[in-house]
Amino acid sequence: MVMRELAGKLKNSLLKLGLTPESASLEALELACFAAGIPRDRYFFSQERELPLRVSPEELTARRASGEPLAYIIGEWDFYGLTLKTDRRALIPRDDSVSVLELFLEKLPKCPGEILDLCTGTGCLGIAAAKERADIRAVLADLSPDALALAKENCSLCGLADRVSVVPADAFGKPPFEDGAFGGMICNPPYLRTEELDMKTPEPIMALDGGEDGLDFYRAVASGWKRVLKPGAPLCFEVGMGQDADVAEILQREGFSGVVTGKDLSGITRAVCAVK
Repeated sequence: MVMRELAGKLKNSLLKLGLTPESASLEALELACFAAGIPRDRYFFSQERELPLRVSPEELTARRASGEPLAYIIGEWDFYGLTLKTDRRALIPRDDSVSVLELFLEKLPKCPGEILDLCTGTGCLGIAAAKERADIRAVLADLSPDALALAKENCSLCGLADRVSVVPADAFGKPPFEDGAFGGMICNPPYLRTEELDMKTPEPIMALDGGEDGLDFYRAVASGWKRVLKPGAPLCFEVGMGQDADVAEILQREGFSGVVTGKDLSGITRAVCAVK
């Protein structure tokens, strides 16, 4: 099928699923390239070519209709200039997290040594931090063996296996690190209230469930993990909508100071950062 025609067919099918014209156009291009096995940046050079398909448009549309996210279908997603592998082992990196990363990098001192990305998922935050600054070595920690395996794959994919490592760790358990081991910590924990969870989501529930009030992980990390930070090291959290004041209070109660916040592109306060 000619690539331009394939993209048009996919767009029409996506529009019937309720996507906006803009979203349908963007997803159709992504899916068309995936179906033909070509990079996205080659589409405009290939749109008049007839290419063999490795996946039918009907199968792709059916997967989207079932609720499977685009990122899981194509198996990759862009975050902060990186293309990361994505699948059901971890949450899909979101643009909301960019404000968290940028605030963390702003507050991180020069030559911080190792930083910790706790509840790492795909590894997007720690990997992007290490990619952005050559003076950073990152440790990616997660309770999920599947997420850690995916994060390790992304370390290699981004050419950072020499500066980024993965370690199993439970945010509610004793940290498997020495006191003062890290010059900074970034954490995007589960923060949905349990009653908000959609059990039919294709993303892992354990990466979403923040407990009855959505704040369980913030309390556990601020209290139990502060000892692994050096004095003056920043702890930067991603927070859900409306959680910033509660998280700031938790940090202050645990002895952190200089609380600052950052907003995402929609103007929602998404990052809360403080210093040990």
